[in-house]
Amino acid sequence: MEQPRNKGLVSLVLCTLMVTSGLLGAIISPAAGSQLQQGEALSDRSAASSDTQYWAVLICGSDDFNAGFETDIRDMYVLLTQNLSYNPDYIYYVAPANWNSALHYYTDTKANIQSAFQAVAARAAATDDVFVLFEGHGTHDPWTIAPNVSPADLDGWLDTIDPCWIYGLLCHCQQMVVLLQSCYCGGFITTITQHQVPPNVYCHRQRLVITSTDSLTSSWSDMNGNGDPAWDPNSPDDDGNPNNPVNGNWDGSEFCSGFRMAHRDVDGNSDFEADDNPYMVKPGYNPDITAPNGDHNGIVSVKEAFQFSKYVECYSVYWQSYVLAHGWLLEYPQFWDPITWGDPNGIDPATTYIYSRAPAKPSTPAGTTHGSINTEYPYTSSATDPDGDRVYLLFDWGDGSTSGWVGPFTSGATGTASHTWQTKGDYQIKVKAKDVHGVEGPWSDPLPITMPVAFADHQTPIVLRFLERHPHLFPLLQRLLGI
Repeated sequence: MEQPRNKGLVSLVLCTLMVTSGLLGAIISPAAGSQLQQGEALSDRSAASSDTQYWAVLICGSDDFNAGFETDIRDMYVLLTQNLSYNPDYIYYVAPANWNSALHYYTDTKANIQSAFQAVAARAAATDDVFVLFEGHGTHDPWTIAPNVSPADLDGWLDTIDPCWIYGLLCHCQQMVVLLQSCYCGGFITTITQHQVPPNVYCHRQRLVITSTDSLTSSWSDMNGNGDPAWDPNSPDDDGNPNNPVNGNWDGSEFCSGFRMAHRDVDGNSDFEADDNPYMVKPGYNPDITAPNGDHNGIVSVKEAFQFSKYVECYSVYWQSYVLAHGWLLEYPQFWDPITWGDPNGIDPATTYIYSRAPAKPSTPAGTTHGSINTEYPYTSSATDPDGDRVYLLFDWGDGSTSGWVGPFTSGATGTASHTWQTKGDYQIKVKAKDVHGVEGPWSDPLPITMPVAFADHQTPIVLRFLERHPHLFPLLQRLLGI
């Protein structure tokens, strides 16, 4: 029983030391000189709630269309907002131009990247999830990603949202997925996942980090560029050049395009590609290649997306041999997570997602269809969630009022809410569901009801009229009838 108190005391002392040394302010306060867009408010936490919200920081640090960076960030924004139910208000967009007309846009300066992270930290809650995409040209020894961002820079900015776990009480998210797409970006992994606190290493247990290459490998962009083959076996995409139509004209640089494709139903079989069984084999790939399989559970985990991306990045034995035989370099995507690195309290990439799909249309409400005013009646409904998330239900009573969100309930379980109508009339009750991440589904079919059942006085049964006029006899009647 003493250990938890000691651990809490250590955390308190460390936090106190940070405050007195000014370090705490550096973690949770905007840095001097931050270049927020006009009207941005770091203190706005109105979007945060007890439900998980999904945030994204999309960074395109190099204005180089032929390298696919512009295409990547454009399409990632479309994927998040149109396919994965992200709220545009929760996406922060740093790029040479506002190609997607994002609500929160910053030009691609180093200071503005920091400002975008600080803005998310100011609004997000400890129950929220954060996805980060960082695109740009990379260098090694020292490792940087344009615009001259070092691993220490990025780690410090991520710390404003997701500080090292020893300061976990200050977190503004419950988990974070970071995808880096640049040459040599594997050189960022150690710095942004671990902090050396002698004599132990304390990891960022909230982070999953994916890099398109290791620390010493360059990341070729696409067809006919930087020494790639004329027909690029690495890629399911092209660089947006209409003169290269072989693989389609909608993706960008290689690994990121595979990650995005993992979350789409490209072959039209009603399954996300990384969840297919087997994975999609794109036209033009050798049909003898044995594709790995998804688990076909209707959900794409971060681990599945990474494995799928490796496949479309020619990680099959056939393509490795083909690429090496032609003198081209293989890319080596990297994946760091606190589970496989030995942290038992870390994030499991097999059960981590960068999105949540909306619950299905709930069942038509069930309950009394004819009743009386000023009498409370219960109604039930249920909704399933494709990701297995718990759901809340909202009943609309048809009289201008709602039940408010009730729940949460297990996916598919029956939920109940009650209501009293004050005015005679015909009403329609309907219900919709949202999952625990705040994603709302469609309204159910309505249940028509009439309140009250209208009897004229002369139609009222004689016994009821007699008791209304002689209420003192009612207790006697109860005793005689044994009720």
